[in-house]
Amino acid sequence: MGKKGGQAAPAQPDPVATAQAQTGMNVNTAQANTYLQNANEVGPTGSVNYSYGQNVHTITDPNTGRQYTVDTPTRTTTLSPEQQKIFDTNQAMQQSLSSTGLSQSQKIGDILGTPISFGGAYQATPGQLQTQLGPSDYEASRKSVEQAMMARAAPQLNAAKQNLEANLEAQGFKRGTEAFNQQMGEWGQQYNDMTTQAILAGGQEQSRLFGMDLSRMGAQNQAVQQQYALDSAKRGTDIQESLLLRQTPINEINALLSSSQIQMPQFSAYNPGSVANTPYGDYVYKGADIASQNWRQQQASDAASEGAMWGALGSLGGGLLSRSERRKKRDLLLESRDADGLGWWHFNYIWDPPDAPRRFGVMLDEVERLRPAAAVWIGDRGYVDYARL
Repeated sequence: MGKKGGQAAPAQPDPVATAQAQTGMNVNTAQANTYLQNANEVGPTGSVNYSYGQNVHTITDPNTGRQYTVDTPTRTTTLSPEQQKIFDTNQAMQQSLSSTGLSQSQKIGDILGTPISFGGAYQATPGQLQTQLGPSDYEASRKSVEQAMMARAAPQLNAAKQNLEANLEAQGFKRGTEAFNQQMGEWGQQYNDMTTQAILAGGQEQSRLFGMDLSRMGAQNQAVQQQYALDSAKRGTDIQESLLLRQTPINEINALLSSSQIQMPQFSAYNPGSVANTPYGDYVYKGADIASQNWRQQQASDAASEGAMWGALGSLGGGLLSRSERRKKRDLLLESRDADGLGWWHFNYIWDPPDAPRRFGVMLDEVERLRPAAAVWIGDRGYVDYARL
């Protein structure tokens, strides 16, 4: 029978076209929201009006080249006649106070012309910090602990070794044999354990001495830093007093320049319509995910069909008809090849459980090329008739 293909997957939505349509709808919605959310207002102290058509912008999508028109409104605030008079009076008062401040500023020229000097402030001098922990890395102390432990344990270990060797020889084990060496491994493990304990104890002593020196250094440096902080605080106080004397005349001028401001009309804030981000990537990946899910479902369906058909098809041709497409097999391992190049493989089908025993056979693509008479297609499933190999 001829080889047949599987059913084609349904066409997926075009993510670019979907994104383009979504962007256009978002822009229109944002423009409509701007119109609806910004109404003209009229109150006892004034009014706010929105006008359109004066600030029209064209936005071009860099991906598609499509253009979108956006109209930005002009917001105009107008005071009532009474509030406008108060505003004009306030501006005149500001001008008068500014002139007075200008006159006063000319009188403090001598103060500002004198350079600031903090030579009379308390001088804070940092102390010397300790940065080294000692004359050595305590290696001698570590070795001393290791040697002491090994010196005390060595006689016992040597005696145990001699006793074990004597017992093994008495039991008929010959020196140098694998059995003798295996029995001696117990003593070797004890020796290794004792050596490890000695190394660990030496390292702990080294760490303890290091920690003591580190704590002493930290306490000394902390005391130095605290003293420097106290000295710096005193110097800061002296500097603040000097700056106060210099800044007081300037602050008096600033007071002249400050006055009560007119209460402007209170209206709602401008509420521009927001354009939602087009989730372009979401469309692409969701489309890919749908295709992947359909493929996995088809694979699962094929696997179920394979299991159901295996018993029936396996009996054809005296039990020698076997599913053989390479794409339905996994964990391939070549065993050998015949003289014409036909390979014999160890493998498992993709629907076999992980602990299934290994199968042995040929690949359909090689049979079709080298021994086509043994290749059999049933629908879109390919088999090999081993009786014709």
